[in-house]
Amino acid sequence: ALDELQFAFDQLRPSELTYIQSDDEDITVVISKRSTEQMRSLFRVCESIFLFFLLVFGGSAFANAVYLLAVMPVERMLFIVRKIADDPLTALKVKRSKGDLSIEARMVEGALLRIGQLLQVGFGEAGAAIIARNVKSRGGKINALIPGEKVSAVFGFCDVRKFTAVTEYLQQDVMVFVNVIADIVHTAVARNGGSPNKNIGDAFLLVWKDKDEASNIPGDRALRSFLEAIVDVKRNPYLHEICRRPDLQECLGEDFSVDLGFGLHFGWAIEGAIGSSMKVDASYLSPHVNISSRLEAATKQYGVMILLSGEVMEHVRGVLRFRCRRVDRVTVKGSSTPLDLYTYDVIDPFSMQMAVSLPRMWDYSEEAVLGPPSTEYTSYCVLFNEGVELYIEGEWEGAKRVFEECERLCRVDPPRSVLTSFMAERGWVKPEEWEGYRALTEK
Repeated sequence: ALDELQFAFDQLRPSELTYIQSDDEDITVVISKRSTEQMRSLFRVCESIFLFFLLVFGGSAFANAVYLLAVMPVERMLFIVRKIADDPLTALKVKRSKGDLSIEARMVEGALLRIGQLLQVGFGEAGAAIIARNVKSRGGKINALIPGEKVSAVFGFCDVRKFTAVTEYLQQDVMVFVNVIADIVHTAVARNGGSPNKNIGDAFLLVWKDKDEASNIPGDRALRSFLEAIVDVKRNPYLHEICRRPDLQECLGEDFSVDLGFGLHFGWAIEGAIGSSMKVDASYLSPHVNISSRLEAATKQYGVMILLSGEVMEHVRGVLRFRCRRVDRVTVKGSSTPLDLYTYDVIDPFSMQMAVSLPRMWDYSEEAVLGPPSTEYTSYCVLFNEGVELYIEGEWEGAKRVFEECERLCRVDPPRSVLTSFMAERGWVKPEEWEGYRALTEK
């Protein structure tokens, strides 16, 4: 028994033994604490396991919160910045996330998207390179002055008629008036693959680039944009109410309506930044841009809504081409190159109908404006084109006879009146220096 007790004693660790001695140290009692130590060790193991799982799950929850509240918003914002840098025009197409972002993160992301949208709206397609270069730059200094790029495009100039008189009566409401028209024109242009470039008070510069695509017909898209803008302006209820204001009708007549003039020309231009480090505009520099402005101004002389150059007509296809006719051959101010002038007859004089909903205004429905011409109109254009050919060739007596026949078919035709007046002032005899075109001296 003593041997067994000694063996059990030897199996115990020193930490599991407690020694108690008598006062005279003659007697020593040894007490085993193994069961107590085992229980304490078990508690420590359980405590360690608990702390392990607490750290694992707590760390995971913390990491997830950090990712949602810090890492993911930063990654999202970096994604937006990279998208803007790669293609500045993408800013308007990036959808805002609706996940578990915090209110603060959503506010910052929304602000970043709005900044990108403002950059795109402010600089437009012509300023895409400026935005991309500065967003990609690692430095803190902004450099908006970069070399331009040569592009080929159709340049369109749009002007609001009688704007000065309207401004005097609308006063502060003129801003809404202009912006409603701008929204209609810009939307029609964007819908047809173009891009708005400059807003100059009551005028707008629009651009349709000549892209290397089989389906890309810039002249066709440009002309369709302007025709759709005309239809939408005539349909707009706000502009219709403006036209019915008594003060405007008293000044401009009861048949007053919002009318636009359009000039279209195709050519090259330098696309880039214009200005200084204090103020930059992204636009186009070229004599061809100025020509589109001259053509718009000339619409008032010819009494038409749209004038197109012969260069644009080379890029017009389909049914729209059948309603275009050549009305003159001229040089415009600032250019010595003769231009063939064409107009698109928005109103077919042989199929005009009064619009039921718009008193005193012709039918400007989409079908009437963009539809195929009437048979009578086609016949008239064949005869009219014969007169224009004789006029350009210098056979003015023959042109006179043809235009007189045209007048019997259609009494009112402003472009014909312009040509006949020009020839009548010279006694129907071409000048000695006549080379098949005349100069438009008015801007």
